[in-house]
Amino acid sequence: MDPLEFVAVRFHFSGSYLQTGANMQYVNGIQEMVHVERDKMSHPEIRGHFKEILEARGEDVQREEGCRYYWLLPGHEFRNGLMLLTDDNSCTQMEISTVGCSVVDIFVDDVSENLQKGEHRNEIE
Repeated sequence: MDPLEFVAVRFHFSGSYLQTGANMQYVNGIQEMVHVERDKMSHPEIRGHFKEILEARGEDVQREEGCRYYWLLPGHEFRNGLMLLTDDNSCTQMEISTVGCSVVDIFVDDVSENLQKGEHRNEIE
């Protein structure tokens, strides 16, 4: 697999955000890795890969409908580098910003699940 043609994407999900003072981290989550062709990088492609992960784990793929996706800008921390993936333009920005990186970290925020728990957090951009 040519690293110039593919992006390694590590999904983080089913965890929670923990903020201690100025520090924020993602804890108690699951991580799954996929490889996405750079020329196919799009919002539907990212969502499709996450649905495939859910399906492979035997989880309800409809859960994906209530998710938001964030990616971590390389070299940054959560407090200043977590970017919302909303459309193909934001996916293009992610792809361009991560050229030369070995892995792109995408954090999946299950909004519907968090609202049920009463734990929804404010948007980070």
